[in-house]
Amino acid sequence: MNRRLMAFTFLIVIALSGAALPAQAQVDVNCATSYHLDPSGRLNANDESALGSVAWEKFRDRAPGFGFSRDVLWVKVECQNDGSAAESRVVSFDYPLLDKVIHYGQTSSMRFIQLGIGGDTQGPTGSALKDRNPAFIIRTPPGKILNIFRISTLGSLQAPISIFDPKEYESNQRIGYFLMGTYYGVMGAVFLYNLIIFVTCFDVLFLIYSLFIVAYFNFQMSANGLWSSHFGLYWVQNQGMSFAMFSSVAMIIAFASTFLRTQGLPAKLVQILLGAAGVLLLMAVISPLIPYQYTAPAGAVAGTLVPILVLVLSATLWRRGNRAAQVFTIAWGCYLAGTMCLGIKNLGLIPPSFWTNNSIQIGSALEMMLISAALGMRFRDLEQSNSLIESKYLASDAVARMTQMLAHDVRKPFSILRMGLGMLGSAKDPAAVKAVLSRLVPEIDKAVSSVDGLIADVMEVGSSSTALIQELASPESLIEATLGETFRIYPKASIEIGYDLRHTHMANVHVQKVGRVFSNIVGNAVHAMGQKGRIWFKTRERDGLIEFCLGNAGSVIPAESLPKLFDAFFTSGKKGGTGLGLAIAEKVVKAHGGRI
Repeated sequence: MNRRLMAFTFLIVIALSGAALPAQAQVDVNCATSYHLDPSGRLNANDESALGSVAWEKFRDRAPGFGFSRDVLWVKVECQNDGSAAESRVVSFDYPLLDKVIHYGQTSSMRFIQLGIGGDTQGPTGSALKDRNPAFIIRTPPGKILNIFRISTLGSLQAPISIFDPKEYESNQRIGYFLMGTYYGVMGAVFLYNLIIFVTCFDVLFLIYSLFIVAYFNFQMSANGLWSSHFGLYWVQNQGMSFAMFSSVAMIIAFASTFLRTQGLPAKLVQILLGAAGVLLLMAVISPLIPYQYTAPAGAVAGTLVPILVLVLSATLWRRGNRAAQVFTIAWGCYLAGTMCLGIKNLGLIPPSFWTNNSIQIGSALEMMLISAALGMRFRDLEQSNSLIESKYLASDAVARMTQMLAHDVRKPFSILRMGLGMLGSAKDPAAVKAVLSRLVPEIDKAVSSVDGLIADVMEVGSSSTALIQELASPESLIEATLGETFRIYPKASIEIGYDLRHTHMANVHVQKVGRVFSNIVGNAVHAMGQKGRIWFKTRERDGLIEFCLGNAGSVIPAESLPKLFDAFFTSGKKGGTGLGLAIAEKVVKAHGGRI
């Protein structure tokens, strides 16, 4: 599952990276763009002399980014239509978190009028399109036409601009929303994956990562402008953005400290980190009460520094050779690269572009893919650990039962002997003594044989090798001896015996040990059938060996028991069973160079 998820997410990242590239390349060459930064915010679109006298900077390959500035950004789009018919273009500012963008268009009298308003604090009006990015329709009649945009925001001030033909814009939007929906779909799948594992094994680490995905989903919905554009949740889009940032960073610390603690991170450092996560959660709770212009920079700084801290901590554990810690380091390296790129862009230190605008999506997709792989390793480790504990428990339980059986069987001949001594003491003549001994000796012999068999089984399983004294014996004699031993143990059994013997050679075997193999198997069958039914023996020669097939009708070995069938001390509830019979059978058969 992890490998499929990794491959799927990788393809998404590649598609996300490649499919959106044409959007930046589809700029209308007949339109020139420039911008002006207005620190005072007093410029007026209708003050032609003021707008005409300011210094306009041309948009080159670097879109303007000014960090968390309170200045007003003016953008001028001057289009030249050399045709004879009016055309339309879409001007898109490819940054969803701009609070307010006002579109002014030039009239026939060369005056500017307000045509539309967009941004994430209100619904689109006039020429503004309903989209996650502020986007506007501009009309370009023959000749030259001028459009001006006034941009103000309490968040990061930047204006990466694209100009499209309307059809190209629609095509670009469909691709973008498809890839974004796929990205959120992968995020939802990873969330369900970790939640299901948590419900399965109740490991708090999977719950924390599930909560991180929920917080991060909220952050991404805000960062991509989807809360306001598609759900009309403008307050969540703005004031809730800080809550999303702080809660995401808090869950990063909580998850990282919990995960790295299992890889050897000192307990005191874990406590400090969890304390920091608690502080960030408190900041998340109170952030909606604080103006966004103060919480947004703090959230951007925290979102940049915390992944660096996590990466440093995980890298220090890399040296110990833990695979999960190595994958964790690489995963958070990808996330850190994306987060730092976005944070530095929001601070205005690098220009907005497709890569910087979507860096956190690309980095987080890789992070989720790799973290899921690391958690998958942890889940497998937990399964193996639980399986080992269960095996040790079963072995301990089996040893305890074996000890009880040995103690019970060892005491039995002594109990019989004590009773017999009492009877002999009260005997009045030799005839009475002889009568007591005639009853006592077979019972003692039977009890001693049982103890001797148990001890022999334990010694056989515990020994590193099986000593063989081989001699030629006919398969018929082995079967006959097996049936004699079986019916001695089950004298009231009503069993039909079938034969299909197709061998032509004698078997070179340790007769006593192979006899025990057959007796164990046939005895299990008789017990499983309730001492009624049919048992068959088949033989044939193959690859220089004699193949024996021992089968029974009416009962089957449960499928879940098959992998553990030859494990020492494994038993499926047989009364008095030690779980050693088939373990010994496998060992004896392998010692003969065969297989069972």
